[in-house]
Order: sequence, then C-alpha cells, then structure tokens
Amino acid sequence: MKDQRKTEIRVGITVLIGVIALIWVFGWAKNYRIYADQKNILVEFETASGLEKGDPVMVNGVREGFVDEIQIKGNCVVIKMVVEPEVQLKEDASFSIAMLDLMGGKKVEIKPGVSTNKFDYSVVHQGFFETDIASAMALLGTVQKDLVKIIKDVQ
Repeated sequence: MKDQRKTEIRVGITVLIGVIALIWVFGWAKNYRIYADQKNILVEFETASGLEKGDPVMVNGVREGFVDEIQIKGNCVVIKMVVEPEVQLKEDASFSIAMLDLMGGKKVEIKPGVSTNKFDYSVVHQGFFETDIASAMALLGTVQKDLVKIIKDVQ
C-alpha cells in the first residue's frame, strides 16, 4: 500500500513539473513576462518589409526585446517595440530593419548611441530599412531591360 502511495506521489510531481515546464516554454515563445518593467519604444519606418509581431529586437546583435505592434500611419509604419529594462539607449540611438536569416526573417537592430543625453521614450523616433536580398532582387528586376540594352550596345 505504501509503494502505491509513493508511486502516485511521484506521478503527481512529474505531471506538475511537466505542466510548469509547458507553461514556461509557451510564455517564452510568446514573449509573455510576469513583470511589466520593460520599456516601450515607438519607431517610424517607411516600410515594415515583412517584419511581424513577435520578431526579435536586437541591441548590438543581442536579443533584448521583441516587436509588440505594427501600425500603418499614412505613408509610414509605426513599430512599437518592447525592450528589457537594463537596455541603456542614448539620444543618438539608431534603428533599422534588417534581415534575420536567409529564409526571409526580419529583425529590428538598435545601435544604442554614444551621446551623453538620455533617450526619450515618449516620442516617435525615425528608423531606416537596410536593403536585403529580396529588395536587391526587386531592384535588379526594375533595371533588367536597361541592363539588356546596355549589354547589347556594348557588344
């Protein structure tokens, strides 16, 4: 009888640990946090270029946050990013959308800046898009006819 009780307790503890691990992994994957001490940054870009909600925000190449919202405002896109509280940005910080991997994933890259003035989290900052492989191929497609003509003229 005691062996059966021990087995039931072990099974219960194992199931409890499994449920906690599942909740933790789900929270990590969906960027849920128990504490809300994170910083919100609003950045305006000309195009989101495939950036999606949940994509990583990198500070000098280290993942320090994620994209929380993407809103179209006229001819621009405003990206709301959430970064960890220990991230120290300066007034001259720069923001860019870049390619994350060869499969077309995107990320927001932040260079924290070197100014002595603190970063203002209450205003919308200006970002830029770094040309990636897809954009370069699209540009090549627009000049394809001109290149063919030039090559024929050279021959």
